[in-house]
Amino acid sequence: MSGVLKVAIVAVSVVLWVAPAAAQVAATTCATRVVKAAGATALLEGAARSKARSAWMRRVHASKRLGPSYATWLRAKDPSYACKRVSKTYSCVASAIPCKV
Repeated sequence: MSGVLKVAIVAVSVVLWVAPAAAQVAATTCATRVVKAAGATALLEGAARSKARSAWMRRVHASKRLGPSYATWLRAKDPSYACKRVSKTYSCVASAIPCKV
């Protein structure tokens, strides 16, 4: 196989691999407002973040305006946590703009 043909095959493969991801990014729709949710307290900050993230997903899922298609944290725009330590436990609030594909 010639070098030019190999390069062409690789180029086509890359385009076919990247195109679905690019189409998915272009089709993202986001809500207009940030959703915040507080989770239960926990002994570890990571656990408190997880609980806040779960509370955020439940809140978005239950929303009549948004619903289950927006309730994925990994798709959310500008996700963040605000955590504080109170005595021996952590408490966190998860904030993000819900998005769907």
